[in-house]
Amino acid sequence: MTKILRKFISYFTISGLVYYLFLVVEIISLYFSEFGFDLTNGILFSFSQIPAVINFGVFIALILVTAELIKEKIPVSKFFQFGLILSLIFGGLIFLLSNSMVPKLRMTSFLDRYENTRKEPFTSQERIEKATEYNKTNVDMMSIGLINQYSDSLETENKSQKKIISDLFKKIPDSIIQSDFSKTELNEYGISKNELTTEFNRRDLFQLKNEIRKNTLLTKQLRKSNWTKNTRYLNSFLTLFLVCFAIVIGANFKNQLIFSLVCIGIVIYSQTLTLLTTSSDYFINGENLLGLIFKFTIILVVFLYLVYRMKTKNNTGANKV
Repeated sequence: MTKILRKFISYFTISGLVYYLFLVVEIISLYFSEFGFDLTNGILFSFSQIPAVINFGVFIALILVTAELIKEKIPVSKFFQFGLILSLIFGGLIFLLSNSMVPKLRMTSFLDRYENTRKEPFTSQERIEKATEYNKTNVDMMSIGLINQYSDSLETENKSQKKIISDLFKKIPDSIIQSDFSKTELNEYGISKNELTTEFNRRDLFQLKNEIRKNTLLTKQLRKSNWTKNTRYLNSFLTLFLVCFAIVIGANFKNQLIFSLVCIGIVIYSQTLTLLTTSSDYFINGENLLGLIFKFTIILVVFLYLVYRMKTKNNTGANKV
């Protein structure tokens, strides 16, 4: 276990730093038109991506450690025991950072960009007021406690708006409802036929459409707040999955070059990030369900195949890939 730890620390440090430096370069180039070559902003904004940096470092390091030390007849179970400890430590660390430091860094970076856009620095009081203002509406800059409060207020407002919409629908004739509103909207608000024929106030129809637009935006905000909160937990559990994935990759490809192992790790990790992005599209916007299912299935099939291949090799006593 000590040998595994020593190797892991060295690989984790190198892979994590390389990934972080890549993020710094990417951020500097992305905001070059706004800030010029601003190393401070690049470092600050990139550090808000620390959960991804940690998970990448753990993933790549454990692939390399497993591939290197499994040749020394260390049992696979030892790597899984070590990985479980890692996932508990780093998973907890990721959650704490995501819920405390990361929101503050995002707020600082956002205010810096705001200052640059207005070409005038905030006073200390203005900066505090702006931070307080955006902390009430931007879930990326909230702790989970604040997100829960924000979600509760959105839920209350959502119920109130749905009641207004339902009452307005009762004032509109069926013929207008069927021609102006989709079945999805009618099902969303539980609308059934009413007894009205043709007499109605056009102002009610205008207000109804306006309330539906407002409620659609409100529902999206509620979904985003819930997804942001769940992502904080998901990133912690993702550490455990990546640990297991790294071990089976290292065990299956132990005779490959370090460069090849790193490339395999980068491909798998990038696909995992793509899966998270697709999940965000679905849970916030209700889009791309098929894409989400497809990407999840691909990653799961690859993982299960590597697990099966590793177990088969262990059972047959094969030692070469």
